[in-house]
Amino acid sequence: MLPFSLICSAQTALLPVPQRAALVAANAALNARFLQLTCYLTDVLRLSGKQAREVRRATLTEL
Repeated sequence: MLPFSLICSAQTALLPVPQRAALVAANAALNARFLQLTCYLTDVLRLSGKQAREVRRATLTEL
């Protein structure tokens, strides 16, 4: 699998269509997982708005 940084780069446009489609799908899956983790942690821990933003930032950093 290609590194995540490639998804965001201009080089992505040079990939064959099937690989671009795979990257788009992987990015969508990653974003969905990120949202699930953030919602879970915010819910379970009953975080304040500021704390929830910190969890979101930390989750993005880890992903």
